[in-house]
Amino acid sequence: MKKIKRIRSLIILFGIIMLLITSVSGTIAWLKSESNTLFDIFTYGDINIEITETKEDSNNYELYPGKEIKKDTVITVNALSENCYIFIKIDETANLGDYITYSLVETWKQLEEVDNVYYQEVSKSDRDQTFSIIKDNILKVKSDLTKVSLNALTENNYPKLTITGYAIQRNSNLEGINTPSDAWSIVAKEN
Repeated sequence: MKKIKRIRSLIILFGIIMLLITSVSGTIAWLKSESNTLFDIFTYGDINIEITETKEDSNNYELYPGKEIKKDTVITVNALSENCYIFIKIDETANLGDYITYSLVETWKQLEEVDNVYYQEVSKSDRDQTFSIIKDNILKVKSDLTKVSLNALTENNYPKLTITGYAIQRNSNLEGINTPSDAWSIVAKEN
């Protein structure tokens, strides 16, 4: 009888051990069958600008005393562009001021210590943002021009005005870009 009790005890103990092994194995298998993956995707911020104007007939204008020339030049920062500085660089031929006068829109700030470069700070937006450049969109031909001064013009010395737009990301975490002057120095190196 003792032997039977002992065998019974061993069978019960063996059953308990098998039950524990099966439970642990089933739990491990159940835990292993679940998986979850996290992917980090790193993209880049982007800035897109356009400089445009509504043209009368072309970019060649006839000069005569007192004429007002429509010049609605704008720089557009496209939707979802990052916070940025936009710059315009104004290049004039040496004789432009002898024939034409104009002013920039007051929102353009002249960059310190750099001639003919102006800037604005632009914040990210889900819409296009447009910034006019020429005040009242008008260039004025001087009224005191004479036929002699106009006849002195040839293809080699026509007055020319060139406006170029630039943009660079504005972010206080970017090393070396703490001011508009810092940003312009990077733009100037690349252009």
